[in-house]
Amino acid sequence: MNKIIRDIVVMGKSKSPVSFADAFARSDGAVGNGWVGGTWTVATGKLVNTPAVGDEISTDGSLENWISATNLTSWSEVIAGTSTVNQEATIVKDGSSAARLDIDASNSEAYFYQSPAIGNDGRFAQIDFWAAASAAAKSVEMYSTQRAPGFAPGGETFVNYKSSIFITGNRRIAARKYVAASSSLYVDKISVTLQTTSELSVTRPVYPTSDYILSVNVASLESGTKAGIIFSLDNPANPQNYFVLSLDGATIILWKCVAGVFSPVTTNLNPLPPTFYSANDKLTVVKNGTSVRVFLNDVLYGSTITITDDGLKDNRYAGVYSTYLGNTFDNWSETVRVAGGSNSFLLPFFNPGGYIFPIGDSVTGGSTDGLPEAPHGYPPILINLLEVSEHGNWEELPARLSGGGWTVAYVKSVIDAELATRSDVPRFVLIYLGANDISSFETAQEMINEFDYDLYKLNVAYILDALRTKWADTKIYWGVDFWTDREPAITILEGLNAEVIAGRSNCFVGVDGNFMSGHPEWLADVVHPNYDGFVALAGQWKATIGL
Repeated sequence: MNKIIRDIVVMGKSKSPVSFADAFARSDGAVGNGWVGGTWTVATGKLVNTPAVGDEISTDGSLENWISATNLTSWSEVIAGTSTVNQEATIVKDGSSAARLDIDASNSEAYFYQSPAIGNDGRFAQIDFWAAASAAAKSVEMYSTQRAPGFAPGGETFVNYKSSIFITGNRRIAARKYVAASSSLYVDKISVTLQTTSELSVTRPVYPTSDYILSVNVASLESGTKAGIIFSLDNPANPQNYFVLSLDGATIILWKCVAGVFSPVTTNLNPLPPTFYSANDKLTVVKNGTSVRVFLNDVLYGSTITITDDGLKDNRYAGVYSTYLGNTFDNWSETVRVAGGSNSFLLPFFNPGGYIFPIGDSVTGGSTDGLPEAPHGYPPILINLLEVSEHGNWEELPARLSGGGWTVAYVKSVIDAELATRSDVPRFVLIYLGANDISSFETAQEMINEFDYDLYKLNVAYILDALRTKWADTKIYWGVDFWTDREPAITILEGLNAEVIAGRSNCFVGVDGNFMSGHPEWLADVVHPNYDGFVALAGQWKATIGL
């Protein structure tokens, strides 16, 4: 069943936001439920667009006509270095010839293009083409004034691809090498059709204000096409001013259209690999006045964007956007501020985030997590948890200070020199240190008899004071990492740390490593966590710092 909540509660002058959600779990057919979009339907429980196929605007997309072996009749060639554009008569998809781009070892430029005359109104073009390559991992792209993803066919068998490209300015449509050094790329059977802008979106009824949280799952996506959220839209029937947050299989980009001209606000909010998209990726837009943040799977991408174009600030339509019939959507939700209502529900999405600075031994180093590449250990897991819950940008800065076998005494000996090289100001310093100090004590009594408590506390105090001097407003947490069968000694160290911490501003007790006691499934050996252990440790740190 569809979930529709329209609950406006008025208490004095306070009004709650309006919420609506749609899982599209209904019979195939018209979208209904208040949505407006003539080419959009519900099919097998998903929202889908079937925009009309417009006029063909390319000439000789079959690439059959050549003036010479290197010069197409209806397309222009651009080359650099020793790369070339050539007529290909053997590896073809259709007809008697294709185009072959021979790319030199420097990946020098090679492409061919034409500029269809479509008037001054910028529109999206849907490009359908076939490509092959002489080797794996060599890629080709179709582009205009805006780039599209590169495609790697993987061999000399032709593969069909789609690209959605906004055409404006010089209206150039080009088939171009992407990453293809020392290879040949084959292109054939190009079709370029114009799309009707108003058919690319399905919208909700006009909102009471332009402040909201919008989200949708992109259930399936044809790489190269665009799918996402349209918002700050002026007129669904004649879209001239709006934003689009889109996925295309390789990037997540926020676009804007001002007076009919489409351009990126942020080019690749994150530089993403070609295999970036996963089924059901969730896009979220949060708009509060002229401030916008965008999220992928609840993690902030980019930073806060400030709307400067007057034509985009106060528009009150929004919905789903798709340039291709193969893209499907699920689980739309919206929460909208009502006129005169509070924006307090939006403010948590604009949290500032911050930096964490981990300090410790090999456990903080994290190499036992089993991952093939850095970053290792609990810090990246903690950062992800913070970004999901706090809706801000979090980073590990300064870079962690850690090493195998490090003790409190060793960190004390290097802390001044290390801090002198670090300029970033962390919000939290997370110290997880001490296991190597007590590794030889199997019982609490042994530790009582042999451990130099006073020296240990002096070293802890020195480290804390050095950190407080460097960053007066940073919160510093000190925990003791785990060692199997050393639980009593760890408890003693925790008590000593608490004594030193008491009375020192912005200093707090950190994670007690004994939380891992009784969980051998979290350990790679008697000391070091495995990946599951680092997940548990990250969760402990998040709870400890109170976020």
